[in-house]
Amino acid sequence: MLRILPLLFLSLSVHASLFEKDYYLEETDFNKSIDYTAYKNISSILKTHFDPIIISKGGELEIILDTVSSRINATASRVDNLWKIKFFGGMLNHRLMNKNLFTAILCHELGHHIAGAPLKKARSHSVAWVSVEGQADYFTTNICLKKLYLYSDNETFVKRVNVNSFIKRKCESTSSTLDESYLCQRLLYVSEELGRFIVKIKAGRRGSREPVPRFSKPDIRKVKSTMEQHPMAQCRLDSFFQGTLCQDFYISNDLKNCKDIWGDHLYGARPRCWYAPSF
Repeated sequence: MLRILPLLFLSLSVHASLFEKDYYLEETDFNKSIDYTAYKNISSILKTHFDPIIISKGGELEIILDTVSSRINATASRVDNLWKIKFFGGMLNHRLMNKNLFTAILCHELGHHIAGAPLKKARSHSVAWVSVEGQADYFTTNICLKKLYLYSDNETFVKRVNVNSFIKRKCESTSSTLDESYLCQRLLYVSEELGRFIVKIKAGRRGSREPVPRFSKPDIRKVKSTMEQHPMAQCRLDSFFQGTLCQDFYISNDLKNCKDIWGDHLYGARPRCWYAPSF
């Protein structure tokens, strides 16, 4: 079910979100000409692709667009077999929001539901189901955006937006066909856009001054245990980057991760800045 709610309602059991803290939209940042129909259509397309997986796991996906709240965030939650993704009005109405960002954020929240381990630890007596933030980021490009854009006219998109030379070189060097290269370039362009958006929103909160993340400057830190919460923006961009490069999707067309091999930065393994292997 897809619906736009005119009023806020109480959301139960919210376990995951794009941002770890609450941000709110100032009146001057509101986009007065927003087209909610476009966001509804994207949501419907995502459901077409992923409803079979969700149903097989006993869930029913509901995507909610709250057009009123000034909160800048999107969340994933479950109440029994109802699996929810909710966008708040501050996010939807932000002047920087567009279809690319909406799609990527929607994929991130879907990832909390179906991206699999590693999972956030269960609180009290609840059942652990929430994929950690880094895994949801990795799923965004590794699985979700690939499924949504695989048969799109990615060549036209890439030529229209004029991707930077770093993205073009990396995609051309890691792709076996032109179609794969154009898909890779599109995913990395959208990833870069989302990385900038994350930093921009966080910069609105006093004291937050993260640098704009760049593909060419990956986070070299190595965690000793897998992070449950939100990594820094650069680490998140690294997850989008590696998820894009992971080629297992083309082999299985299933929900899989590339092997945990880090000798080559272009292999597609989950970044060590948030992920710690069990071996």
